[in-house]
Amino acid sequence: MGRAIASLSVLDNETKQLVADVVVLATQPGTGEVSERPRHTLEMVALFDRCRGLFGAARLLAQHGFGQEALILTRPMFTESLMLLEVASADETRRVELVVGYALATLADFEGILLEARTRGDDVSQELAAVAKRRASLEGYARRHNARTRRWRVNEKDLADKHVGGEGYLDFRMAHHFVHGSAFAGEQRLSRLEDVVVVGNPPSQDWARGAVLSASQSMVFAVRGICGILGWPEPPSVPDLLARINQLADHS
Repeated sequence: MGRAIASLSVLDNETKQLVADVVVLATQPGTGEVSERPRHTLEMVALFDRCRGLFGAARLLAQHGFGQEALILTRPMFTESLMLLEVASADETRRVELVVGYALATLADFEGILLEARTRGDDVSQELAAVAKRRASLEGYARRHNARTRRWRVNEKDLADKHVGGEGYLDFRMAHHFVHGSAFAGEQRLSRLEDVVVVGNPPSQDWARGAVLSASQSMVFAVRGICGILGWPEPPSVPDLLARINQLADHS
C-alpha cells in the first residue's frame, strides 16, 4: 500500500497548452480595474474569483497526478460557472432576485444547522439572531430594488441545458462519485501491477486529463458569464478554447 505521485508528464503537451491558454484567459477580467459596482454584482465578482481559485487548485492537483482529487473541485466550478451565465442572461431586477435568492437559500441551510445544534444542547441564540438580521438585510435590499425574495436553489441540469447545450453536465454527474464517495470511487484507488493489486493513489492520465479539461471548460464558462454581468466584451479566444476543449475530450 502506498502513494504514487506522478510528475507533470501525466498531462500531454496539447492539454498542458490548452490549460496554459485558459490560465491567460482567466486572469484577464478585472485586471487593474477600479470601479463602483452594486453589492449584488460584487457577489458575482467574488463567485468568479472563487472559480479562478478552484481552477488553479484543480490544475495543480492534476499536474501532480492527483486527478481524482482534482475532480472533486470541478463539481462546484461547474455549478458556479452556470450561475454566472444565468445571472448574465437576466435583467438587473432579476439579477438582484437571483443573488438575494441564493443568499437566502444559504441562510436557510445555516439556520437548519444551528437548529440541529440547539437540539444537541448548544446555545446558538446569538448565531440565530445573526441569521435573522442578515435575512432582514437581504429582504430589505431586494425591496429597494423592486425584486422578489425567493430562494434560488441551483438546478445544474436545467442551467446546463439552457446556457451551454448540456455540455459538461455528465462530467458533473460523474464528479459526484469523487465528491461524496462511492464504491466506484473506491475502486479507482486500485491498480494492477502484473499479478499484484496495488492500493494507493495510482497516477492516472485519464482522470487527471479529464479533471483539467472539465475545470478549463467551467473556467471559460465563468469568464463568459462575468463579462456578461459586467458589460465587458467577451474575449475573442472564448469560442476557440471551448472548441479545443471539446476536441481534446473527444480524443480521450
